[in-house]
Amino acid sequence: MILGFKTHWPDGRPTHFVEKILANTRPWYFHDYTPKIHTVRAGDRWPLRQRWQPGQIIHMATGVRTKNYQQFNQEEIIWGCTRNTNVRAIQRIRIWSDGEDSTCLIGPADAPFLTEAQREYFARNDGFESWAELLTWFFPKGSGHFSGIIIHFTDFIYPES
Repeated sequence: MILGFKTHWPDGRPTHFVEKILANTRPWYFHDYTPKIHTVRAGDRWPLRQRWQPGQIIHMATGVRTKNYQQFNQEEIIWGCTRNTNVRAIQRIRIWSDGEDSTCLIGPADAPFLTEAQREYFARNDGFESWAELLTWFFPKGSGHFSGIIIHFTDFIYPES
């Protein structure tokens, strides 16, 4: 299935998501980027069947549904690589922010990320420079609630208890 990624922030700055994802399988070429090892998508039908399932092939692309469509992980699929090509795992995620305080809960048991270091680690794994940057991406107006899933494309999984 196709998994789309944005290349720019609303203000025009590049996200570098493509380079950060490809740093997983081509570190010699994208060594300046911290690898993006998962992505977060909206929609919480938990515990019902999700659209994304472990084992599915991921066609990572930019410009989805436009004339600028470009799949960027096709070489990994051709090579038979499992990183960046297959859904390795799915985890539920919920994020709240009131503009001053924020919370991140992961898994069916809603295991919280209690420390600042845990939230920063999660944000970097998702391709952001910091937790504050991740909150800006999800809540451009400063506050809100997000419910969805983490799609893992490496073997790393967050503990759920």
